[in-house]
Amino acid sequence: MALAGKAELKLTLRIQGTADETLLDTLIAQAIGMVEAFVRRPIEAVPRTFIMNQPLDHYERTSRAIYVPVYPVAAGDSSIDALELTDDDGDVLVEDSDYRIDLRTGRITGINRGFATWPYSITATVGLSAHPDYELRIEPVINAAILDLAADLYQRRSPAATSESTGGGVSTSYAVGMPQRVKDMLAPFVMARAL
Repeated sequence: MALAGKAELKLTLRIQGTADETLLDTLIAQAIGMVEAFVRRPIEAVPRTFIMNQPLDHYERTSRAIYVPVYPVAAGDSSIDALELTDDDGDVLVEDSDYRIDLRTGRITGINRGFATWPYSITATVGLSAHPDYELRIEPVINAAILDLAADLYQRRSPAATSESTGGGVSTSYAVGMPQRVKDMLAPFVMARAL
């Protein structure tokens, strides 16, 4: 699967012509950006480098665990670079002999050692699509949220409108910001630790 795009949005909105295609592209991009901002991490896994500075607390400075600030972390394979952890001396630590990583939470645990040579540099591929259940459980929900949000943005494309009514006496009022239904869909994927 792939993220929802203009074709899916046109089906959702029952638009048959091509007059609004540029607007629909913009709304999809805006919805994806809003979803990523709400869950506080990228949807598609991307390579990032983080510099972990020395904590102020003595216990944390000698701790046996540090965290990648964005999770989940992708496992290394032929298409994705494995995590690279480097200490302040420029020494690259080796997975399974120096540390282990929990890919779902981003927790890096030292093996027979603590993390005391700060700062550490972590280069990893991170984002929601790195989760092992992404295609089956997460992507369908993310796509539904993107389509709902883009459809809502399309409906409310006049920024000055606070409510609408039609000739039959039906009235619609709009809440400010992201619709509650979209927030509820995305709530399980909001990252607990912020960057």
